[in-house]
Amino acid sequence: MSANADPNPAPRLVASLELREVLMVEGLQISTYESIYYQLRELSQRYRDFTRFRLIGQSHDERMIPMLEIGKGEQVLICTAGIYGREKRNTEFLVKMAEEYCQAYECSRLIERQYPVEELLDGTSICIVPLVNPDGYEISRRGFTAIGNPILRQMLKMLRQPHETWKCNARGVDLQGNFPTEGYQRHSIHDHAASENETRALLHVFQEYESVGYLDFRNKETVRRRSRNTLLLRYSKRGRKIARSLSRLSQMREKSQEMVPTYVGSSSLEYYSELTGNPAVAVETAEDQEIESARDFQEIYEELHTVPLEFLQSEGRGGEKPRKKLATGQTG
Repeated sequence: MSANADPNPAPRLVASLELREVLMVEGLQISTYESIYYQLRELSQRYRDFTRFRLIGQSHDERMIPMLEIGKGEQVLICTAGIYGREKRNTEFLVKMAEEYCQAYECSRLIERQYPVEELLDGTSICIVPLVNPDGYEISRRGFTAIGNPILRQMLKMLRQPHETWKCNARGVDLQGNFPTEGYQRHSIHDHAASENETRALLHVFQEYESVGYLDFRNKETVRRRSRNTLLLRYSKRGRKIARSLSRLSQMREKSQEMVPTYVGSSSLEYYSELTGNPAVAVETAEDQEIESARDFQEIYEELHTVPLEFLQSEGRGGEKPRKKLATGQTG
């Protein structure tokens, strides 16, 4: 790479440069991959004193996987979404969350009059990876023609599966079964753990950062079984704030040393829990088809947006000594 090269290159754009193109579904917009990428990058440029934009890996169809780190804490809370391609709304929830946190941090503003964002994120930063599986996201959004690699595109078409409900990556691999856990199971002779670029990108984040916990925002239908050392939070239209359920974290942490893990899968949650022993939380949201209007989107977002802050506050993570100011353009 030349000395003048951009350390955060623009992602490979599809034909017609659909940077701000959106797809309308029953009156509600769905962001493109390119829009998501640039929203995170623009946030890092606008709030460069306390954010850091990183590219943590590249998909099999050569889409970069972006991450935004917010805050100045030495330790981090990791938040992900979009491991399943069809779960597009969770990705948008996290992007919106990142923007809200940046705005509140800059203005030293409380969120919901009780979460001091600047204080919390000066104690512990938040790493937001809103789209772990960009290829699957674009397949679900636009169809298999979204894949630029002709070999992969033809292979996927031969599977004869509907693209709208596509959850795998561009190689047809379910990423939530690809993490190298004790419970990993091979489904064919060609399978092996951490075979996928997207899986390895998230593994590097888990291994590189000193983290205090992990939140994975996912649709409720994707969580069927989990080990006893992971926690489930479920969104409900009854209006009960799921963030309040995080009070169970302290009980879970106290019991973690006594638990005998029940290995039931090889998802990102199980892997993180085995690796660190820290809380791994599945935040279940509504399925995409349940979100039919901008009002639905906003109502669900209001139930979700304080979950990371409640995690930090419940763990007493605010007010710790921040690290030195991030250098402009730093990518790690």
